[in-house]
Amino acid sequence: MHMLEMIIQSSYFMICCQMLLATIFGAVIGYDREKYGKPAGVKTHAMVCLGSCILMIIGTLTAVETGYSDPTRLAAQVVSGIGFLCGGVIIVTNRSEIKGLTTAAGLWLAACMGLCIGSAYMWMCIPAGVCYYLITHILAKLESRIKKPSVDEENVG
Repeated sequence: MHMLEMIIQSSYFMICCQMLLATIFGAVIGYDREKYGKPAGVKTHAMVCLGSCILMIIGTLTAVETGYSDPTRLAAQVVSGIGFLCGGVIIVTNRSEIKGLTTAAGLWLAACMGLCIGSAYMWMCIPAGVCYYLITHILAKLESRIKKPSVDEENVG
């Protein structure tokens, strides 16, 4: 067996690839939010995705090594804990408009993608990324066309 093959087959190399991939996917989502001036950007999304990936890897490794652990316990804590971070990006303006919901959903998606990568289901992130793009770009255009004006907007014009 060649040295390169041994490195690629090692779990350490795989874990490093998982963590790098989580950082990249999180950063891509964050870049999209940041280019629109949203409160959580590249760094925040990358860290959420990486952190959830690490916790899933830890849960999986613990389960394999001990045989007694449930690898999804840490993942469940990520899912509920990310709500705290998401709550920080949602604001209500003085015009009673809610802002930041899409950014919060993006953070939640980044956490979910990190869990997928940490569980070695990296392939799931490609269609998830495509769906993210469709939602934030294609559906956003459709949404703006079907959105009805609010009562305040009807009274203005």
